[in-house]
Amino acid sequence: MTIAPHISQVYRQDSPSGGLLAPVERADGSLLLEGFLARPGVLTYRNADGTTTRELVTPETLADPEWLLTVSRATVTLEHPTTQVDAANWSEHAVGDIDGEVDVVRETGFNRVRLAARRADAVAAIKTGRKRGLSPGYVCQLDATPGVHPQFGAYDAIQRDRRCNHVAVCGSPRGGPSIVLRADAAEEVSMPVTLTAEQLAKLPEAIRTLHTDGLALSEFAAAALMQLLAEHEELEVLKGSMSSQVAEMDAMKGQLADLTGERDRHKGMADAMCAENGVLKGKIAEMDSKFAGMVPKGDALADRIKWASDRSRLVALATDRKVKLDAIDTLDNPGIARAIAKAVRPERADASDEYVAGMLDSLPATSDPWREVGDRLVNPRRDAADGPVPWKQDADKQFDARKAAVTATPNK
Repeated sequence: MTIAPHISQVYRQDSPSGGLLAPVERADGSLLLEGFLARPGVLTYRNADGTTTRELVTPETLADPEWLLTVSRATVTLEHPTTQVDAANWSEHAVGDIDGEVDVVRETGFNRVRLAARRADAVAAIKTGRKRGLSPGYVCQLDATPGVHPQFGAYDAIQRDRRCNHVAVCGSPRGGPSIVLRADAAEEVSMPVTLTAEQLAKLPEAIRTLHTDGLALSEFAAAALMQLLAEHEELEVLKGSMSSQVAEMDAMKGQLADLTGERDRHKGMADAMCAENGVLKGKIAEMDSKFAGMVPKGDALADRIKWASDRSRLVALATDRKVKLDAIDTLDNPGIARAIAKAVRPERADASDEYVAGMLDSLPATSDPWREVGDRLVNPRRDAADGPVPWKQDADKQFDARKAAVTATPNK
């Protein structure tokens, strides 16, 4: 394998909780335990010349399947041996072994392992509390590229391609007090949580200061804080949603006010039309009363308009011929027509209604208001200056034809 100039292979022994299962003591005296083996973050190592190197371990490195595979079934030692463990010295250093399943805690990136402590001195050291830490012995590629991690801070190099050789049960793990075994069923192992800068900014000042000063939050406290932060963010989302809904409601109120105004305007128009309709109904009722028996009954408005137009024409014709109409309010339209015919041609006063109608149609008139009324009914906005009305031209042709026919008919 070719290694870049700034990358070197080194051997490391780290001493780094999710909750841990309570230990189980077997009948043969061995202990089955759970513990946290490694955590992401920046680890500090002392060099041979007395200087220190800050090495970054990323969550991705601890989740690497190759790393997890080498941890699985690794040999457990009591403190770190001076050499790597192999088949030749295994019986000298082995006090137990790691289970085949290695977990990665999703929330924190910690490695959680199950192990068996089988040798009596290791079991005693764990049970008395003298040895509770876990520290992996491993080789890795060291990328000497410095930088600043957004969560873990400044570092001088990055560990890559970690491969586990053994796991030591020790007193002071390099990974800190969180990298421990749970060796007492009554105790509760806490897992410190490193919060991001964004999450810290949302915490109250007192808690933020304690966290910055290095106070480790217990798993319970961290979970409670994270829950509070989640609820706070949810409340902020709800506040934004409520503000949007309030603005929408205000807009709808404005629209409702506009619609209410429009409704009132139309209601006013409808009331005015109803009032006008009432007046017209009154006039129609008055006309029905005044000309009882003369106006056509029924709902056909066209018949009533025609009756009024015919009556207006007859009254105008009587005025042109200076025919005095006595008690006109008592005369129906045929009665007025017969009164005019009697005044114009007394000898034909007893002729049929059709004859009287034809005779009146043939009489020239100085004014013809009924045709003007008809024009207005057909086109009420048309002025005389607009030229002849097509309907009136057709009516004139019919009038002239009827007049010629009546004139050519011999008197009876």
